[in-house]
Amino acid sequence: MPKEKKNIAHQRIKALLIDSFSAMELGDKLRSDRDLAEDLGVAYLTINRVMRELEWEGYVERRPRRGTFLASRERTVTKDQDTGLSRGKCVLFAHPDFYSYSYWIRMKKAEENAVKRGLGFLEYRINPGTDYTGIADIVKQRDDIMGVVLFPLPESLDKPTLNMLNAMGVPVVLLSPVSNIEKSCKNIFTVCPDWYKAGYEMLDRLYSK
Repeated sequence: MPKEKKNIAHQRIKALLIDSFSAMELGDKLRSDRDLAEDLGVAYLTINRVMRELEWEGYVERRPRRGTFLASRERTVTKDQDTGLSRGKCVLFAHPDFYSYSYWIRMKKAEENAVKRGLGFLEYRINPGTDYTGIADIVKQRDDIMGVVLFPLPESLDKPTLNMLNAMGVPVVLLSPVSNIEKSCKNIFTVCPDWYKAGYEMLDRLYSK
């Protein structure tokens, strides 16, 4: 089979499997790779490659001698230490677990800035309804995280959560306006666009033409 057709089949199988996960519960056991290959009428190696990618992307967890299970996607999904000049230091970028151009472009900018400064980059996907303890646990367990860049879910940062994030002891940059940050939260900073100012500037440019 030509390489292009193989890639199309690979992506089709991957999309089918991801779509099937919506009907499953976290922790459910998947059918074996060989059974899936037989069900879908493809080669075992194709399914094996797809499942390895799904594991790397955080969709599934493969347990030796036990099988493959649907995983919570609130987890670290990438680690890029090799691009950093100062090995052993990194930034954690946390964002909701669904595609958004707004999230994606900020993630790319954050990664570029981290690499330019010789830092590694970790990506952490947030589930709906999170309490952000997963982020605190990662920072607590590791001594190489210099800071956290967080794109929070709407209305998810109450005062106890902000206090918890502040207590991690590393700078936390919120890419969203948050009004209830107390003065005692000295490790928390907000960076967000001023859309009103941007709108006025656009009008000024329009009227000046």
